[in-house]
Amino acid sequence: MLLLAVGGMLSWVTLNFQPGPGASLTRLAILALLGVAYFEAGLVKVKNPTWRNGRQLASIMNLKEVGNKRVARLLIPRPRLSFTLSWMVIGLELLAGALLAIGGLPALFAAGALTMMHFTIAVVMGLGRFFYPFVGLLVMLIATQG
Repeated sequence: MLLLAVGGMLSWVTLNFQPGPGASLTRLAILALLGVAYFEAGLVKVKNPTWRNGRQLASIMNLKEVGNKRVARLLIPRPRLSFTLSWMVIGLELLAGALLAIGGLPALFAAGALTMMHFTIAVVMGLGRFFYPFVGLLVMLIATQG
């Protein structure tokens, strides 16, 4: 993830100051890497039955290392809520690359929803290391869309 962020930051100069095919290819490469990263994350969840039924999200929140007991107490007795939140994450991850590639309002929606997802993960689970590289790349993609 950090390599993605570093590569993105180094490419920022190309995207802003070197218009032409190099900038377009760099933006396309960042878009492809980000889209594949999100799609793979969603696909892994789809293949896991406990993600599909919502129990995995509640279980993760119950972990000592990265969990949040308050959120776990909210989700465990409410399987429909856990199911709904799980599928919101899965759906967003599976569609993120396509929405970002479309550009315009769909890309803005995807970037906003993904930013909120990463922010929630950072705050609730203390996993801020995902927030900075992914949101940095999302901002760069939105700022450079044509």
